[in-house]
Amino acid sequence: MLAESDTTRIFGHPLYWQLPGRPIYQLVVWLRTVLGVIGIVACAAAWRTSPLRRQFFVWLVLSVLTSIGLYLLYFYQGERFLMRLVPLFCLANAIGVTVVLAKWPAESVQAIVTVLVGVLIATFAFYNWQMGFPAGNDLHLYEVFTYATHHMEPDAVVVTNIDPFRVDAYLIRGTKRLAVPLVRDRGGVAVYINGSSTRTSFDPFIATEDPERVRELLHSGRPVYWLIDNPWTGRPSVDLDALRRSFRLQVLATASPNGSNEQPYFGRVQDPPQGH
Repeated sequence: MLAESDTTRIFGHPLYWQLPGRPIYQLVVWLRTVLGVIGIVACAAAWRTSPLRRQFFVWLVLSVLTSIGLYLLYFYQGERFLMRLVPLFCLANAIGVTVVLAKWPAESVQAIVTVLVGVLIATFAFYNWQMGFPAGNDLHLYEVFTYATHHMEPDAVVVTNIDPFRVDAYLIRGTKRLAVPLVRDRGGVAVYINGSSTRTSFDPFIATEDPERVRELLHSGRPVYWLIDNPWTGRPSVDLDALRRSFRLQVLATASPNGSNEQPYFGRVQDPPQGH
């Protein structure tokens, strides 16, 4: 349960230290840290007397060193690579609680510590659930992809500004669909060929830069759709407005993130009416 509620935030994400709830989060983090350190020290102290704690201590040290080693050598650093350490730290927390209870065998003290730890776990879980992920909760993307994939033909063309890796995984793979970026993205899929300093993009073309290519696909009989994440990212819909100058954009789905006004995120691209 702790691994689910903490995700990668063993010691707290920097963004959380800047928010109004900083004192509460700070207190909870330090209490959890103290319990974890107590658990680790107790395992080291019981090296000769407790085989189970010795095994856990060795497992913990090796896992931490392995994870940090891979983290430092890997070409990209991200919090998610440290997630495997969260269950280890949670177990260290549990050992710390056990040590604290053993120091004060009185039932009243044990009851107080048990309640305190229960409140601590519940507070941390609730706080993290309420705050969401520091970099943004992407749960909406899976709901968006699920809806879109059930409302598009297997050979559809998708004009989108969503991360191309996720689009490929959830919309394109296993189908004959084609993903076309709405705008040029510096973080898009590209390679450098033969040591060249020029990026070679994997994108077929950019919809707002070459709307005639979109029109050709449309006239070839393939259904064309647009899919954006603007309602959740808060970005202005300037790029979609640019596409709207060349086509009629039918709205098929809207969303109201955090109770805001309904905003379109998915629809069909059609030729404009005659005379426009």
